Amino acid sequence: MELRAGLRSRSQILYWAGKYDVSYDSPIENLVCGVKDRGYLTKNELVSLACWKLPYRWKRGEDEGKLGLVKSNEPTDVRRFTRAAFRETDDSLRYLRELDGVGSAVGSAILHWFHDDPYPIWDIYARWSVQIDKNNFSLTRWKAYTLFCRNEADRYEVCMRTLDRALLKYGQANKPSSC
Repeated sequence: MELRAGLRSRSQILYWAGKYDVSYDSPIENLVCGVKDRGYLTKNELVSLACWKLPYRWKRGEDEGKLGLVKSNEPTDVRRFTRAAFRETDDSLRYLRELDGVGSAVGSAILHWFHDDPYPIWDIYARWSVQIDKNNFSLTRWKAYTLFCRNEADRYEVCMRTLDRALLKYGQANKPSSC
């Protein structure tokens, strides 16, 4: 993994992060303190987060099945698996993927927003920005991506949210449609 040329300085990261509409994050930011204080997500919070992560797909009607799966989770399962994920430091994503409809993208977004440790979001544009051109998800690859992003955030003295916004916006602006 390596940052693409347009992201190899703190000023470039801040530039691309600045192109992100931060108002888009407000619904999730409003949940952070309550979730962290409580130590788990409620079912409604899980559905809100899933809708935040993949809204374009659901607005086009592509992922109604996945949203239905997310909504089908029992509240006790949501509480149990998110609580376990927030307590874990190594395999937190594994717990979240036990929930119906929660794959790597939504699971990583949950960790990104609500875990005490910094996590990136497993997003196609962000991955392209660090030269991962294929999905090929595995927990080993996820751990490597997480470590890489943590190191880059430290290196460029930005928080994970800033780095994640930059990776997303840079990828959206530059990723060829053929990738």
